[in-house]
Amino acid sequence: MPFGERVLSKFNYVVPLFLIPVVATFGLAVAPNEPVFFGRDWGIIGAFAMAFIAFVLWLPYKKNQEPWSGMQLSFFTLLVTSWLFQSVSTHLDGRTYNISAFLVPAAIFLFVIKRPNSKMLRQAFIWSLYGLVIISALALVLGSSGLIPNGFEGPDSGWSRLPILGDLFNISTRWAGPFGSVNYAAPIGALLLVAGFTLKGINRVVIVAGGLGVLTLSQGRTSAFAALFALAVLFAYSERVQKLKYKMPIRLGAGLFMFSSLIVYIAVLDPTLNGRTPIWSNFLRLFVEDPLFGIGTSGLEGYIAAGLPSSEVILYSHGHNVLIDMAVRYGIFLVILTIAALTIAAIISWRARRRDSGETLALLVFLIMAGLAESIYSWQYLSVYTVVMVYLVTVPDRISVQKNLG
Repeated sequence: MPFGERVLSKFNYVVPLFLIPVVATFGLAVAPNEPVFFGRDWGIIGAFAMAFIAFVLWLPYKKNQEPWSGMQLSFFTLLVTSWLFQSVSTHLDGRTYNISAFLVPAAIFLFVIKRPNSKMLRQAFIWSLYGLVIISALALVLGSSGLIPNGFEGPDSGWSRLPILGDLFNISTRWAGPFGSVNYAAPIGALLLVAGFTLKGINRVVIVAGGLGVLTLSQGRTSAFAALFALAVLFAYSERVQKLKYKMPIRLGAGLFMFSSLIVYIAVLDPTLNGRTPIWSNFLRLFVEDPLFGIGTSGLEGYIAAGLPSSEVILYSHGHNVLIDMAVRYGIFLVILTIAALTIAAIISWRARRRDSGETLALLVFLIMAGLAESIYSWQYLSVYTVVMVYLVTVPDRISVQKNLG
């Protein structure tokens, strides 16, 4: 092998792949939708720069001889099919989407052709978590200095739910960070919190602290509950609990406590889940307009402008629920594909729960719970949550080899 290829082969091509959504998010936050190069903003440019680096590092990487399992290949197939269906539907709806959407099948192609080993996956996942912490810190500093849009002045920042932040730091609103909305920032903070507890040493300290910071500033209650459910899974399958004689009653007790706490919270403090139930009701009425293929984003915008026949007006442009939002825009077919992909991820992470101490299962539980209360991901772009899904589906096979990296 030539010297140049030998050097490149030492690097991990998965790292820049997993950093694509991180760099794209920060690029868009620095100058939202501002054309920089051939009409493309910094987010798109950053995404393609990371993809190019990944491709260069991928070329000299020697193919891993161990084949993907049938379930993993099925997951990748569902992912690409969902991307294709969503992209075609968007085009037929007369809407535009940016060219970074094509990085989804490109990234999956690189993965499938040259399977990364578990060490590479773990390293890339940790890099992506650090990337989220770093862009959050940069957005906080630069936004407060006026160098980029201030996250405390986001479109839905509203009033702070934690008066102590106002007393100590003069913070009177919630923080959207570089993510464009408090409802998108909060799940990122909760994800960092959960993922941080799957790591060890200084990695755990930094990522958990970053997650707590983002979640505290964005103050998303549904994201906090999703994180608590995921942390309960980590507790239930931790090495300490697995060694106990009565581990099953402890796991059942933990699950019962979490669900009962959620029910009590909804019944006593927040029956509408911060106004989400009326939104779901309105969106489900739209779903019956075209359950097979959906009314599209254009149809949704038309209803937002005109109001529903019952004179109730939709106040939000998304359904605050991954599946409900998909159903209204794209129809039941995309919902079925999504449920199938989540089911495969659930089977894989469930089988690995004892070997990886519930790490991948906890991440999946978080994604499902957070997706019930917010439209945090779709399949059209390579998002942070797509990266997490790919990670938890691909890493469990040899989790014992790489756990000490965290």
